[in-house]
Amino acid sequence: MDSLTVRLMASSGRYSEAVSYWLEKLADSPAPTTISQGREGVAGNQSFRQVEHQLTNETLHRVLSLSKNSEQAMFMVLMSGTLSFLSRYLNLTDVLVGMPTLKKRESEESASVVLPIRIEINSDSTFRDVLIQVRDGLTEAAKHQKFPHTYISEKTGLPMNRNELLKFSTIVSLNSIHQTIDPAFSECNIHIFFRKEDDTLSVILQYDASRYAHDSLIKLKQQLTYFLELVMEQMNTPLSQIDIVSNQEKQQLLHAFNDTTAAYPQEATIHGLFEAQVAKTPDAVAVVYGDQLLTYAELNTQANQLAWTLLEQGLGPDRIVAILMDRSVEMIVGMLGILKAGGAYVPIDPDYPADRIAYTLTDSGAAWLVTMRDVELRTQALPFKGCRVYVGEMNSMPVENPPLATNSEHLAYVIYTSGTTGQPKGTMITHRNVVRLMFNDRMAFDFDERDVWTMFHSYCFDFSVWEMYGALLYGGKLVVVPLMTARDPEQMLRLLQHERVTVLNQTPSAFYALAHREMDEANAKLSVRMVIFGGEAISPSQLVGWRQKYPNTDLINMYGTTETTVHVTYKKLGEEDITSGISNIGKPLPTLRAYVLGADQQLQSIGVVGELYIAGDGLARGYLNRPELTEEKFVD
Repeated sequence: MDSLTVRLMASSGRYSEAVSYWLEKLADSPAPTTISQGREGVAGNQSFRQVEHQLTNETLHRVLSLSKNSEQAMFMVLMSGTLSFLSRYLNLTDVLVGMPTLKKRESEESASVVLPIRIEINSDSTFRDVLIQVRDGLTEAAKHQKFPHTYISEKTGLPMNRNELLKFSTIVSLNSIHQTIDPAFSECNIHIFFRKEDDTLSVILQYDASRYAHDSLIKLKQQLTYFLELVMEQMNTPLSQIDIVSNQEKQQLLHAFNDTTAAYPQEATIHGLFEAQVAKTPDAVAVVYGDQLLTYAELNTQANQLAWTLLEQGLGPDRIVAILMDRSVEMIVGMLGILKAGGAYVPIDPDYPADRIAYTLTDSGAAWLVTMRDVELRTQALPFKGCRVYVGEMNSMPVENPPLATNSEHLAYVIYTSGTTGQPKGTMITHRNVVRLMFNDRMAFDFDERDVWTMFHSYCFDFSVWEMYGALLYGGKLVVVPLMTARDPEQMLRLLQHERVTVLNQTPSAFYALAHREMDEANAKLSVRMVIFGGEAISPSQLVGWRQKYPNTDLINMYGTTETTVHVTYKKLGEEDITSGISNIGKPLPTLRAYVLGADQQLQSIGVVGELYIAGDGLARGYLNRPELTEEKFVD
C-alpha cells in the first residue's frame, strides 16, 4: 500500500460521516455543470472580467418575501432560481455547481473552499420543488463542509484544481453569507455572485475572459435576470413551461434570423426546367463520363425515348421507378427519363450488398426497374417481378418531349438513408422541394452555363442532386466522376485539371486529401472558383494552405439532411472562420427556417445548446410507407 493510499484512508477516517454523505450524494454524478457559451481557452491562462446587473425592485421584494428577511433563506431562493435557469438553459436534469463555504466567526479558522451542490430537476419540477431540494442540500452541505477533497475526487471522478480542491465550472454565492472566493483560485469558468446592499440586489458574473466573449456574457446576464424575474412570479408552474426567451429575443429568433422569404417558380418541374435549358443551349456539352459525352439535345433525346417507353408501360405521377445503374452518362439519361414520364426515381447502387438492394426494391414497391444489361448480369438474384427497361435499347421510340405528366407537388425521387437507427427509410422529395433550392430570387450562388461541375458523389447520396441539377438546369457541363477516380486524390486532381472544373462539391474529408495532394504539386493550377462542402463537419484550419494558394476561390460550408432536400444552411468561409478553426454552418437558405429548440420544443435562447429544427418549403413529403415515423419526425 503506497503512502498516498494510506493518507487517503486516514483522511477519510477522520471525516467518515462527511465522506459517507458526499459519496452517496455524488454517486454517478455528472460532470460539473458548464455553461457552454464560450470558446476554447488556453490552459493556465485565465483572466477574469465581470458584468453586473441590478435586479428589479419587484424581484428583490419577492426574494425578501420568500426568505422572510433571512440571509440564508435569501441565498436558497437565489440558488434555486439559478439552478432552475441552468437546468432550462442547458437542457439538464442533473445540475452540479459549487458553493463557497459559509463565513466564519472571527474566532474561527477561515478557508476558501467550494462545496458541491447537486440538484435533480425533471420536466414537471416547479420552482417550489427546487427550493425544497436546495434548502435540504445547502443545509447538509454546510453540515459536512469539512471532507478530504482528494479522496472524494478519487472515488467519484470529479476533477481537482491545482490547489487540491474539487473543481467546479460554475460557482454561485451571496456576499453576506459566503467566504470571498477568488475565481482564479478555484479555477471556475463563471462565478455567479449575488450582492445584497441596503435596498438593492445585484447579480455579478465573474467570468474567464479566455473562455467567454464579453458580449456573450452580457447576453447571459440578461437571460439569467429575465428568468429570475419570471420564475418567482410562477412558483407553481413546471419549469419546462416557463419561457426563458424574452419577447425581444423571440422576435430576433423567429423573424430577424429567419428572414428567408423568397419567390421561386412554384409551378415548375425539374424536367420542365431542363427542357427550357435544352432549348437555349442544345449544342452545348451537357454530360461527360470518360470519353463519352452528350450535348443537351442528345441527352434530352435519349431521356425522351426512355420516357415514352415508360409511359407505354403505364407509368404516371407519384409512381416509383427503381434505377440500378453504374456511374455513366446512361445513369443521367435514366433519371431524367423517369422524371419526364412523370415517375419518381429510387437510386440503387449495384455494388450494394444483395440484401440492401432487395430491401430497397421490396420496400419502395417499385413496379418498374430501369437498368442496363451488364449491370443486371451482376445482380441476377433481384427479387423483382415488374417491368424492366434497359437504357440504350429504345432507338425506335419518339424523340420529342412527352407532355408534362406531373406538377410541382408530385414526387421527383425517393432516397433511402443509411438506416443507422434501424432499417433504411425512403425520403420522399417533390419537384418543388428541388426547384426552390436551385432557383429563387435570393439565390446565394451565381451559377451559369460557363460552369463545369463534377458529379463526385453516388447518386444514392442526395449531395448528387445538387451536383446534377446545379449543372444541367443552369446550362453547365456535368462531369460524372468514375468511382476509382473519386477514391484517388491524384486521379481526381488530374480530372479537375483536364476538365477545367469550376464548381467542386466535396465532403470535407475527401477535400482534405485532394488539397494535400494538390499542395504537393507546385505547378498545379486549377480553375475551381467555388468549393462547396457538405455531408460532415468541417475543420476550417485544414483549409489554410488552399486559401493561401487560391485566395479567390469561394469556400462555402453547407449543412443539410435528406429530409430537407440536400442543403439547409449556408456559410461563406472568411479569413476569421478559417483561422478560428470553428465549424460554422451559417444561416438558413432562402425558403427555409431554422430554430434551436429544447427538449420541450420551446425556443432556446441565443447561444444555448439544443436540437436543430427545420421548417419551410424544402421539407420532404415524409418517409415512404412509414406514416408513424413521418408523424414523429415531421412535427407541427
